[in-house]
Amino acid sequence: MMSRALLAAAALSTVANALPSSTFQGAHCAGAKDTCYKNSEHVMSTNEVADSAACCAACTADQQCKSFTAWNVSDPETNTTALYCNLFSSVSVRKQGKCVSGEIVGR
Repeated sequence: MMSRALLAAAALSTVANALPSSTFQGAHCAGAKDTCYKNSEHVMSTNEVADSAACCAACTADQQCKSFTAWNVSDPETNTTALYCNLFSSVSVRKQGKCVSGEIVGR
């Protein structure tokens, strides 16, 4: 697993073409593409996920989670790309970026 500092630095080199459709609705999630939450004080966890729906599902499963952000990280040394997911204990201001972010409806 990558350190948070390395993840933050790697997030700057995101790969947009691997992100899912522009707007989505999960079981209890509402979110949008090209939107990032920048809320480092309230990060509960950072994990690799298969897609933004898995990030939404992880947040939905954790009663403390109020929002999430998924983004692609490219590793030029291994020529691989991975999708990472931050779970947050609060909702922050949305910023434009190469992420998919959302909130848990009703929390």
